[in-house]
Amino acid sequence: MGPNEMREVLARAEAIQSGQALRLEDSGDVEALVEAASEAGLSRDAVLQALRERLLACAPLAAGETAFAKSADGHSYVANVEEVREHSVLVRFVRGGTAEVRQSDLVRFSPTPGLQIQANYPSWGWWSSTVLGYDEKSMTVSVSDNMGSEYKLPISEVRMPRPKSRSELAWQRFYVGAAIFAAGIGMGLLIFRFLQR
Repeated sequence: MGPNEMREVLARAEAIQSGQALRLEDSGDVEALVEAASEAGLSRDAVLQALRERLLACAPLAAGETAFAKSADGHSYVANVEEVREHSVLVRFVRGGTAEVRQSDLVRFSPTPGLQIQANYPSWGWWSSTVLGYDEKSMTVSVSDNMGSEYKLPISEVRMPRPKSRSELAWQRFYVGAAIFAAGIGMGLLIFRFLQR
């Protein structure tokens, strides 16, 4: 398990800190991770539950299971696994359409509280959101828009955002830096003008 995966497990452990967890047989690596997390203030049960979820998410999917599957636009939408082939997986998207994708382009559908996703709100479209809960019977996800409002949406209206490329991240940093620089210059000019009076 790499450093990024360990950070994800620890972040998930924080999200479920107050929840109950099942017991897990400990190995040396798991015990070291649990010890480090305990020193950071996380409970053993929360870390073990997050680790279990991570291992389950990495297990190969089978026909009949539900997953987030990568679509042509790079985002991952909820889909049902139709058939597992030798080098690919046939999926049927809940929003409509089928696609043949690689197993690595699938993530098990597990909308646990705290999961960061995008939700398609009727009033303004796709927006970064946090999962609050999932009702398997009605196939709806309760989400927070991270601004104080909560919504209940069908699973067809949630997705995992496409990862940003390095160049997109670099340009994003550039624009933020340029905006801060411009704001600083503007503020400096205002102060200078004020002091001239």
